[in-house]
Amino acid sequence: MTPLLSYAPGWNLDVPAGTLVIRCDVVMNQRPGAGGYAAILEAADMMETILLRGGIPDGTTDDLVNLLVTRLAAEIRGNRAVILTRSPIIGTMLGKVFKQYRMIRMVLNMPLAVADATRHAAVMAERSEHLREFHEDRLLSARYAPCEEHSDNQDSGLVHAALQNLLKTVSGANLNKEEVQKASQNALDAVEAARISRLRQTLRTNTANDIPKMTKLAKENRS
Repeated sequence: MTPLLSYAPGWNLDVPAGTLVIRCDVVMNQRPGAGGYAAILEAADMMETILLRGGIPDGTTDDLVNLLVTRLAAEIRGNRAVILTRSPIIGTMLGKVFKQYRMIRMVLNMPLAVADATRHAAVMAERSEHLREFHEDRLLSARYAPCEEHSDNQDSGLVHAALQNLLKTVSGANLNKEEVQKASQNALDAVEAARISRLRQTLRTNTANDIPKMTKLAKENRS
């Protein structure tokens, strides 16, 4: 297992050539204040995975998003790009800024799939706050390979399937078409809602007996 990245859902997607899958996030320790960004770029025709990350000691979410977009634009160039984010707010901000670039893009919301980007963004936010200076990295990592330690749990398997379906849906299509964006976003939102609902139900089931229930005698004495 690579020390930089974990086996997040989508690590072994069948990605069309010429299409970048980008997982990105920004994290603020304070608003305004220190913050960090991170983006993981993968493609079928890329031998390595690119990890972009940076941090600023004093800024706003807008500053980080603009910095992230500038770095991504230099990497995407004329390629197709499917961009995954954790937050609908960040996704909306990225979408607005990307309008000035002549490139195909789609901004989506999938927290579990971008967990690595969130982690690296948080690391850079802490680093910049501690060092009180701007810092950026462009790191290369070997593409993921099957590992005996890795096993898909039920949640990550569903997310992985949704991401693969997304790439199949947008393959050869104009990613800027509203109907394509809406259909893909609805599919991923449904998976995320089902995953969260199942986690909540599991939590309720596992904690059902944590609070002692009042016995019949105790109820009679109380009355």
